Amino acid sequence: MSLFTEGVSKKEAVFIDLGAGFGEFSIFFAKNFPDAKVFAVEASKGRQEIIRNRLCGISNLSIVSSLEEIPKSEFAIVFANEFFDAQVVRVFRKNEEFCEELYYDSLLNKFVFTKVTASELPASVIKHLKDIPDNTIFEFETDIGELFRVLRRFNKVWLLIIDYGFQIGEIERFREGTLVGFKDNLFINNPLKRIVDGDILDVTHQVNFTFLNEEARQNGFKFFFIKSLGSFIVEYLEDHLQSFSIEERNFLLKIALPHFLGDSFKVALISNRSKKK
Repeated sequence: MSLFTEGVSKKEAVFIDLGAGFGEFSIFFAKNFPDAKVFAVEASKGRQEIIRNRLCGISNLSIVSSLEEIPKSEFAIVFANEFFDAQVVRVFRKNEEFCEELYYDSLLNKFVFTKVTASELPASVIKHLKDIPDNTIFEFETDIGELFRVLRRFNKVWLLIIDYGFQIGEIERFREGTLVGFKDNLFINNPLKRIVDGDILDVTHQVNFTFLNEEARQNGFKFFFIKSLGSFIVEYLEDHLQSFSIEERNFLLKIALPHFLGDSFKVALISNRSKKK
């Protein structure tokens, strides 16, 4: 907490868990920092009820459906664990001379790529289009910019992101795009066809952290760092080795392994702390 809260009164700070799910992290934070105001942001009414039933007398945790419901505050610490990979995306395909966007054609009853003009492309995509190889499918989260605009309601913000993803220099690994689906804990490799057939799936994708960085920059935020989860864990353990038991250290090191989660997950820290009042 000291990195984030230096010079800030606890009464001024709020903690926000974006896409709180079943509330594990929100509840942990509320229990361990009883003086902090904690907000679990969760759109699902069913998951909200699950969190509510687990509070067990915790009074400093509020459950909201969106960021806009949180009162303005001087300072906010925002945690986004696997939040961005579940956001709505636009899907593009870059060809040699133009870009196409994926649309649903109701007459053909399938998704098709249709040519789009440069004015229809997000500015962050245009800036990095030269870095994307021809015949590559890629995604862009439609609401990133709006998220940062809402976060500007807080004078000082730290946003910690943990998510599947890559930077633009790694896009060669994902030439066919990254959309995948899940149903009943089963992996679905071609979710769009299943959706056309009327199936209801959880759809996810790999986050393009280069686009995310550009959207943050356009809204007055900056990346303090982005690194693999494995590197983040190893560096943190080196600095706080005595804080963990042997079992906890072994568990964290297992997560950090490249073939487990160490390479596929990225950790990024974003802030507007240099913003002038």
